[in-house]
Amino acid sequence: MQLIFLFLFIISGLGTMYFVWKKIPILAELPIRQRERRKIKIKNYLPKISFEKTLHKTLSLARILILRVERKISHWLQNIRTAKRKKEKDNYWEQLKK
Repeated sequence: MQLIFLFLFIISGLGTMYFVWKKIPILAELPIRQRERRKIKIKNYLPKISFEKTLHKTLSLARILILRVERKISHWLQNIRTAKRKKEKDNYWEQLKK
């Protein structure tokens, strides 16, 4: 298994060297381009953060989280109530048997 991977590694290395060897003359003929010095204008690309917008997003997120927690608590309470009712029904029939 290792012999196969070694063979593939050597073949791929030779293939890469072949392509580099073919491209060296073409790359040597390309003219060297001089870099032009230009003034780069630095603009403030950061958007202006408004307090109201941030407050609105934060409060909206808090409201959503509170509603989710409230729904989960309501579901738990409902499960507790149904379990209690079922237990009371069982006790009712046991009391009648006595």
